[in-house]
Amino acid sequence: MASSSTLITSSSPVSAALFSSDGTFNSAGNLIVINTASQLPLKLNQYNFMAWRSQLNTVLVGYDLLGFVTGAIKCPPPTITGDNGKATINLAYTMWQRQDQFILNAIIASVEPEIAGKVTKALVKFVTKKDTVLRNALIP
Repeated sequence: MASSSTLITSSSPVSAALFSSDGTFNSAGNLIVINTASQLPLKLNQYNFMAWRSQLNTVLVGYDLLGFVTGAIKCPPPTITGDNGKATINLAYTMWQRQDQFILNAIIASVEPEIAGKVTKALVKFVTKKDTVLRNALIP
């Protein structure tokens, strides 16, 4: 039987889509996509950080996604070991990565283009490192 990673326990209706009743990440749950045009209309610029932060925070708290940003909702391991001892892709990891990317997309879409370029540039090295870790875990 495959193992799963315990993350957080929450009883909110939104969390029910992301987490099973035992607090494990629900790989069969629905992903939440933030509509930035209507939910994050204020774009971050050099003058409005506090207002922008408040706007983003209310959306992330409302959808019970703030833990992805703060690190409270930990990423499950990329692979799990089955009864046969063979490592396979962890579906909870895949879903966590997808949800994380939707959140990142919302953040990038909610900042002015000059700032978005800097955010994207800063992530390139980090994402490349994560992809290398996953490849190394899956290739014998």
